[in-house]
Amino acid sequence: MVFEVKDVVYKYADDSPALDGVSFRAKAGEKVAILGANGSGKSTLLHILDGLYFPVSGSVHAFGRPLTEESLHDMSLAKEFRRRVGFVFQNPDVQLFSSTVWDEVAFGPLQLGLTDSEVSRRVNDVLEMLNLKKVANRHPYNLSGGEKKKVAIASVLACNPDVLLLDEPTAGLDPKTQAWVVDCIVGLNRAGKTIITATHDLSTVRETADRIYILGEEHKVIAEGNPAGLLQDEELLIRGNLAHYHVHRHGLLTHAHAHRHLTHDHHEPHDA
Repeated sequence: MVFEVKDVVYKYADDSPALDGVSFRAKAGEKVAILGANGSGKSTLLHILDGLYFPVSGSVHAFGRPLTEESLHDMSLAKEFRRRVGFVFQNPDVQLFSSTVWDEVAFGPLQLGLTDSEVSRRVNDVLEMLNLKKVANRHPYNLSGGEKKKVAIASVLACNPDVLLLDEPTAGLDPKTQAWVVDCIVGLNRAGKTIITATHDLSTVRETADRIYILGEEHKVIAEGNPAGLLQDEELLIRGNLAHYHVHRHGLLTHAHAHRHLTHDHHEPHDA
């Protein structure tokens, strides 16, 4: 088991709940999506899986070992965990900090203590794979939104992690770049990577997940299972605030049907 979360509770600084008794599991080689509306706690759960947040109660295990603040004080365990798990943040501007794309992608491998030649090989391979060589010497902040997202993914892939955690990976992207991100997720999973995605974009879930968890507004898991089945349950999606009823009137006739919440309905697109 890659991750096993049991009855986790996490609270914000004002003592309001972000997660309330959440349990979650992910096996090696799976594609798992955590679905939920904004504020449901799905990003918080990703931060817990990455050892950035720690619950006030419940337990978290990664690769069969407890994932706690204390366990990550062991530098050898922490280094091994960071090598195996990579996090791609929703907003690339939070993640990118180096003066060039090359330096950004090289940063992670350098922290792993790899030789200069191995770092160069990894950076070149990843830049080639993601078609970023043409911007290798540019400052990340000067790139388009889609290019920034690719650089953020490249910086994680250069460390060759076993697990990728992606927070709203298609948010704010134009349709072409969204399709590229989806293809990237599917390809990485076929190459053996475990992929865990937090999203409220229902349009990509069938391709990017073998199994889904739905977090409700009460910050609990309200459903877990196969996307093909759960995404057909309109009442469940409405309960999870992933869809809403819309009333139409045609003369004297009135009818209502569910509208699903899609990422491109809520974000201004950026060029790839």
